[in-house]
Amino acid sequence: MPHRKKWRDILVPTTAVVAFVLAASAGGQPPASGTGAASQAPTAPATIHREDAAIRVTSASVEPADIAWGPGREVQAGLRVRLWAGSQHASRFIFDVYIRNRTDHMLNVTCPSFAGLSVPSDSDYSTEVQSRSIYCSPHLRDSQSKQVSVRFLPGTDEQQYAIAPGQSVYISHWLLRTMNRRVRGTNSTKYTQVAFVETGRHRMSCDVSVLWGGKGDRRRKLRTGEAAFDVTAADIEAE
Repeated sequence: MPHRKKWRDILVPTTAVVAFVLAASAGGQPPASGTGAASQAPTAPATIHREDAAIRVTSASVEPADIAWGPGREVQAGLRVRLWAGSQHASRFIFDVYIRNRTDHMLNVTCPSFAGLSVPSDSDYSTEVQSRSIYCSPHLRDSQSKQVSVRFLPGTDEQQYAIAPGQSVYISHWLLRTMNRRVRGTNSTKYTQVAFVETGRHRMSCDVSVLWGGKGDRRRKLRTGEAAFDVTAADIEAE
C-alpha cells in the first residue's frame, strides 16, 4: 500500500494573477485508455472537501519556463511534469495542464477544468480536494517510443475563462503512478492513471477539448507538447 501524502506535500504553481472560482464535482463516465479500449471503472467516487478553489491565470512572463506547448495559432495547450515528492523519485509524477491565448485580443475559452488533484485508483490519497476523474486524455511513450496504455476516467466538469492576449490558464493537474512492467498481469485492469513501464526517459502529452470564439464555433481537441521525464529504478520498485 503506497504511503499517503498530504495536500501540503503537493507543489503547485504559485504565480497567481487572477483567481477564478470553480465548483468541483466528479463525472461518472466509464474509463478510457490513452492508447486503446476501456475496461471497468473504479468504484471510488471523487472526494471534495471544500466548495470551490482557485484556478490560476498567469502572464507569459511569469508562467513556468518548462511547459511543453503544442501547436496552435490562437489557443495552445501545454503540459508540465514534476515529481510528487519534491526532488525524490517515488513512482509518482504530477502533470500540470495549461491553455494559452496567442491572439492579440481577449478570448472566452471553455474547457474541462478542475482545481483539485486527479488521483489514481491504486490507493487512497489524502488530499484536500481530489477526483478520480482526469480532465485531459493522456498519451505516453516509453524510451523506445512505443505507446504505453494509461487507463483513465474522463471528467465532465468545465469552466469558462476570459483570457487576455499572452496569458495562460492552469486548468488542471493529475497524478500518474508508475509500476514495473513485469507485474502488469491482471493489475492493468484494476487501476486508472497507472503506467506499467521500465526505466528510461518517457514522454507524455495530452489532448484537451477546448471551445472558444463566437456562436457556432466548434469544440476542438488540442494536443500539448511532450513533457519528458525519467523513470528510475526507484519509480518501479514494489511497495
